[in-house]
Amino acid sequence: MEEDSQSFGRTLRSLRLDAGLKQTELAQTLGVSQAMVSSWETGKAFPGSYFKELSAALNVPYRNLADQYFNFSSPIERAVVADKSLTRKEQDALLAHYGAVSGRDSLKMAERLRNGWGRPPEEKS
Repeated sequence: MEEDSQSFGRTLRSLRLDAGLKQTELAQTLGVSQAMVSSWETGKAFPGSYFKELSAALNVPYRNLADQYFNFSSPIERAVVADKSLTRKEQDALLAHYGAVSGRDSLKMAERLRNGWGRPPEEKS
């Protein structure tokens, strides 16, 4: 779990930098301390109750941020893993590229999907 929280923290930091915000600016927007933002980015704490405000401040769709936080699979990851016309090697190559572009650990998620984990609740069978 610690690895996942650190991964989310790195993603959050990247999104903040992409938005051109300093930690202090994001903290002020959200009404929290700079230390709190830092703890989110280092994976020491989760910003669960601040998701809607974070998504607005970072100009990121709420669902995308929630997918990162809860480590749900993306529609692209699910589609690639479900495509039986692709070999596993081809799937992994596509997912590695997608992961590089999206900042997600898509190969890790693919393993979870293959084992029946990582789907949003409404998609579990």
